[in-house]
Amino acid sequence: MYLNKETGEYPLSIADIYAAHPRTIAAEYLECYALVERSEAPEHNADTHKPVEIQPAEIDGVWRQQWSVVPLNAVELAERERQREAEAAALIPKSCTRRQGQLALLTHGVLDDAEAAIAAITDPAQKREAQIEYEADTWERANPFLQQLWAQLGGTPQSLDEAFALAVTL
Repeated sequence: MYLNKETGEYPLSIADIYAAHPRTIAAEYLECYALVERSEAPEHNADTHKPVEIQPAEIDGVWRQQWSVVPLNAVELAERERQREAEAAALIPKSCTRRQGQLALLTHGVLDDAEAAIAAITDPAQKREAQIEYEADTWERANPFLQQLWAQLGGTPQSLDEAFALAVTL
């Protein structure tokens, strides 16, 4: 990229320069332009700040790209939070086998409590449905029965995510 040393206009491409000087010999106008040497953006915490290119500076006879690190605005912060949540959600397993789920319940110390909660259901149809869900070969993270059972055992949606993450490792 180029800088117009007379006006400070930046960034300019070769096409921009030619367009600004139609039907002119290059030597007549090129001396008012300087090639700007690229530089790496500075290190920063991408969760809270961003690098912003500022006006180049002449250092030791060479024009160099310059940066400033500025805080993210409220919209950018909200977008970063949505990105983090989406990335975290993508890491949560959507399902596990019944064996893995039972081992995770055992690890959390609630396997017997889960089975007791199902056994304590008094309505025969609801009890049979609960048994079918519990005995399914695959446990789905989004299954309302599993979510309700986990909550009944004192768990939270976040701890259910953690339980599924553990389950798939067992």
